[in-house]
Amino acid sequence: MWPDYWPAKYPMLGIIQIPILSNERDELEWHGREGLIKIFSVCHVYETIRPTGNIVYWFEVVWHSNCIPRHAFILWLLMKQKLKTQDKLKDWEIRPDQNHDWSIVATYIVGLVAKKSGAVLVAKLLFAAAVYFIWQEKNFRLFNHKRRSAKELFGVIYYSVRLKLLSVHFKESHQIQQLRIAWQLE
Repeated sequence: MWPDYWPAKYPMLGIIQIPILSNERDELEWHGREGLIKIFSVCHVYETIRPTGNIVYWFEVVWHSNCIPRHAFILWLLMKQKLKTQDKLKDWEIRPDQNHDWSIVATYIVGLVAKKSGAVLVAKLLFAAAVYFIWQEKNFRLFNHKRRSAKELFGVIYYSVRLKLLSVHFKESHQIQQLRIAWQLE
């Protein structure tokens, strides 16, 4: 089995039992969480070694296939209470406006998420756009001393959501037809 000079050079080889190979196919296994043995894949390894956090109730409201990434990112920061503007205001000892409890709106929308309808998609897009543009307006007013009227702000939110809706492929139904008319998507 071993080359002739190896056992003299490496005495441990005399004690090692040589495995008997069969015609069966070799498979790599991965011992994952809870001791489960799975066929090796990069996906299984990643799922085992990556840090996991708590599941949040608002995930589907923020991150979905039709989200507008910059709106979703700001909404995600807001839901985690990590918006940079709020941190800077605390440093400057200026109390940010705390009258808006966005989590109440998010909780309401979470209740709708299971329905997977065009109206729910519009609600999620409107919520994210409203958070984004109101956050942007707060920054404009605080740091740039620029102001938009409520009508202008509403127009920006409406236009942004409408542009996104123009790119969404809906499954045709009576409800979607009404949505297309209401948002002037025809």
